[in-house]
This record gives sequence, C-alpha cells and structure tokens, in this order.
Amino acid sequence: MKQPASILIVTLMLIGAGHVCRAQQEPAHCGTHLYQPPGVRVHDPWLVNVDGTVHLFHLPDAWHATSRDCVFWEPHRAILANSAFTAAERNYNTEPEVWTGCAVQHEGKIYLFWTGNMGVNRRLCNRICLSISSDGGKTFTHHPDNPIIKPDPRWYDTENDPAPEYPYHGKTHDWSGGVNGKMALMDWRDIAIVKDPKTGLFHGYIVARLRGKKNDKESACIARVSSKDLVHWEVHPPVFNPGIWGLHEVPDVFQLGAKWYLTAMATYPREGVYHGDDPLLRWGHLVGESDSPEGPFRLVKDNCVMAGVDQGKGYYSMRTVEFKGERLAFACGDKLSLAVKLVPREGGGLQDVWWPANEKLFGEKRGLALRDAPGQPTIEAPPRGDDSFMILAGIELGTASAAGITFRKADGGQPPTLFLDSTKGCFEWVGGDIPGRGRIAARTWPLKPGGKHTIRVLNIDQHVVVYLDDRYVMNGRGQKFETAGLALTSVGGKARLRDIQYWGPRNGMPNLLPLEGGAVRAGFTPANMEVFVDGQECLSARTIDRTCHQAAIEITGGAATISKPLLHHFKNRKETP
Repeated sequence: MKQPASILIVTLMLIGAGHVCRAQQEPAHCGTHLYQPPGVRVHDPWLVNVDGTVHLFHLPDAWHATSRDCVFWEPHRAILANSAFTAAERNYNTEPEVWTGCAVQHEGKIYLFWTGNMGVNRRLCNRICLSISSDGGKTFTHHPDNPIIKPDPRWYDTENDPAPEYPYHGKTHDWSGGVNGKMALMDWRDIAIVKDPKTGLFHGYIVARLRGKKNDKESACIARVSSKDLVHWEVHPPVFNPGIWGLHEVPDVFQLGAKWYLTAMATYPREGVYHGDDPLLRWGHLVGESDSPEGPFRLVKDNCVMAGVDQGKGYYSMRTVEFKGERLAFACGDKLSLAVKLVPREGGGLQDVWWPANEKLFGEKRGLALRDAPGQPTIEAPPRGDDSFMILAGIELGTASAAGITFRKADGGQPPTLFLDSTKGCFEWVGGDIPGRGRIAARTWPLKPGGKHTIRVLNIDQHVVVYLDDRYVMNGRGQKFETAGLALTSVGGKARLRDIQYWGPRNGMPNLLPLEGGAVRAGFTPANMEVFVDGQECLSARTIDRTCHQAAIEITGGAATISKPLLHHFKNRKETP
C-alpha cells in the first residue's frame, strides 16, 4: 500500500530477556526467542484464529498478543486488569487477577470467556464471565449479566452444598490477595468452547467437582455446557470423570478427522506422580477421545501428549488452535512454547509431532562434520556464542545397548546426555542438572537393538525441547545445553552418528526487502523496529542486541529514508515475519 508522506520520530528499546521491541508504543516480539512480554510470566494460553490472525490471550490479566504465522508474536496489552474493573464488576471478581478462560470468534466479534472469583459462604467460588470485542480485540466490554455460567446443583458442588475439604484444591487456603480470608476453592473454571459444525451448537467444557463424592479423585470432572448464542447456557452432566486424578485443569476440545479429542493438564504437583500409561512420566497432558462433542470422552491408550520434566521445570497448561488446516498446541512455562503439531494416532489418541514452520525461528541450516577420535567419534563443535540453536542428528544403535549425544560444558562440569537405551526401553536425559541428581527425565520408548532414530534438540532462552523421531518427548525450563563440544556416547558396543544438521540464531536476512512502491537504503547496523504509519504496519526489522536507538524515518511517496543508519532488515508488510 502506498503510504502518505509523513515524518515519524521512533524510540527503539529492547527490554529484558524477552527481547521485546517497541515502536509507536506498540510492542513486538523479535529475534530467536520465545514469546514473553517484558516482566510478564506467561501461563494458561487461550487461542483463537480470526481470519488468519491468531489471537493469544494468557494469564495474568488476559494479556493479548497476535501472530500471523504462529512463530513470531506481537504483544499488545492486558485486557482484564483488575484495576480497570468497576466496583460493581468486582462483585464477581474479588481476586487480584482473573483466571483462565477461552476466546471464540462469532458473527464478527471475539467472545472472551474468563473465570471470575467470588467469596461466598466461606468458599472461593469460581464463575464463568464474558467480555465481548467488536473491534478485533482492541477493546472489550463486560457482559451485564456476568457471571453468565454457574454450576448446576443437580450434578456439581455449589457454595450452598459444598464438598468436604479435599487435598489441595478443595482444601482451605488463605486467599489474602482478594477475598481476605481462608476459604476452600469451589471449582468451576478454565472453560474451553468449541462449535459443532453439524448442529451449530456451542459446547463448553469446565473444570468442576461432582457433588456427593468422598474424595478429590472421584469428584474431579469436566462439565459440559451448551449454547446457541454464547450468552445463554444450559448445564449438562460431566463428559469426563476418570477417577484417577485429583485434578485436571485447562481443558481443550477439538475435532481431528472423524474423532473429537479432549486434552487436560493432569497431575497433582504435590503427589509427584502422573498416573499415566507411561510410569516414567511425572507431568503431562492427558488425552480423551469421543465420537461426538457431547461426549463422553474416554481415556485412550498412551494417554499423554506434551509431557515434561515436571510442573516446576517443564511446560504446562496446554491449549490448541486450528491454523492453516493443522492443529497446533502451545504450552507455557514463563514463556510460550513453540507450536507442536497434533495429529491422530493409529490405534487411537494423539501424536505430538514437530512442526516444520518453527525452523523460521533460526538461521540457515548447515552440516556438522564428524571427526575421528580415540574411542568414539566427536562432532564438529558449533559456535560457542550461540545462545539459541537447533541440532538434528541421526543415530544408529548398531551393536551398542545404549547410545546418545553428549553436550559438553565449557567449565568441564557434568554434561547432559540424551540416551537411547534399548535394554531399558526408554529415552533418557541424564546429567547436566543439579550435581549428583543424575536422571532428569525419561520416556518409555519402543527401541530395538540396532535401531535407527533421529534426535532433535532445541535450545532457546534457557528452555530445552527434545524430539525423538520428530515426536515431542521432553522439555526443561531453566535448562541450557552448551555447544563447547558434542560427542557420541555408547554403552556395550559401537553406535554411529549420521546426517548432523545445525541451525544457529536467526540474525536477519542477507538482502533488504523494499517497501511497496519504494526503496530502502542498505548498510545498517543490527537493530530492531516496527513502524506504523496511520495505523498501518509499513516496515519491520529484527535483532538480538540489547541497545537503545532513536531514528527519524521519513516516508515520502512510499519510499523510506533513514536519517540515521539503524535498520538491518526491512520487510514488506505482506511478508510473514
């Protein structure tokens, strides 16, 4: 689009480890880094695709961000900050911040559902509330009938008929931030909504408690509600009540092929046991399957996707979104994870697999040469200064009973090794954590002697994600693999590495791209900027440095002239970042 002539003075600033850039007071996420607004701990994502732009909402305060490619995200602002609530609105949200909900596009509007909290009869009662945007998510108006969905006492606990105090979420806590007193939590929260394409009916799924049960595992359930207009709701019996977990949170429901799937975060952090089909797992998202959105949803075999080390060190609270015909899952752990693709698995359930578009986060791919060394061969060391990188390596077990890749540390400390162990039938991440701790994580895996596999390792912002045979297997938050040297480690025989590929940080493109109808000057130093003219994005650039710059940018007849050399890479506004 041809831009009108104008002069803009833009202050450019990178803030903290999130490397967020600002222009015209509109922040944007740039560089080889995971999404995280400055000073914000990202958790519990809610996503909706609105005409090709994915809107992300997340706690705290329903922070809003958007993306056109599900790789790079632009944060905007907190939608539901408690300080903006009126006194009347605080009657249904007494906590300092709102809790988890979901977003739905309907008739040109975004319906934002969220969990409000009220202190009633010495219970902290969750209730489902609604805010609506008619301008693409820029502003939201709270619905006058909030809270719009409440539990039905025919099936669920209510403040007038409370359950006994279950461990943790049924137990009395001091919610001193809002309701000023010790109260037990009354679960009715974390709603997820899906539209049935056959009937046009909206179905909602809510974390709830079945009434009259003697313990937390028997009572933990997912309730179903339904609506024709997203405002008036009917409450139904639960669609999911496995009786295994004392708590399952942040549900999501979607259709893939002929089946409907329910996912939910399931474990008790204080128990430290996942209770899934894989006895080695400590954290993950369970999977239920149904022939209809009305349920019931039955647990499937191998009932876990996007598993992690544990809640404290891995990703958690996963949600999904449909994007270009694919179902993408995102989880949180202070930062938003990269997208993981979910596909139906033969025999039932879901498979969490590598999504190739994530490669855009990195630079160009190059091979790493193998070198002969005493004992086992070593791999050409990648650049040591790369904080973010991806490595893909083929590994053949050969005559070895176990083999893997070791990431050497510059200080000579205990290095982490990713092990394939055919005798144990598992894939292990060993070492590299707290000295002496040993095993960090493991997954049961069908390994055969002499088998051939691929290991993909992503190291981003001190977040490690590992794929085996391009299936998501484990992650570690606050962890970092170093590239002081790589080596093949084998046990009980000889193994072999092959086809080792390395992607370093994305440092920009080699050539500048012109604006529509104009041109830009070359020869700029690395920097980072989004520029908007009359509300339209006209150019952007990205960087990984931490400096602060100011520049005068003149837009004349569609051409951009930089008065102070600044930008390293401009992009046509129709290009994907």
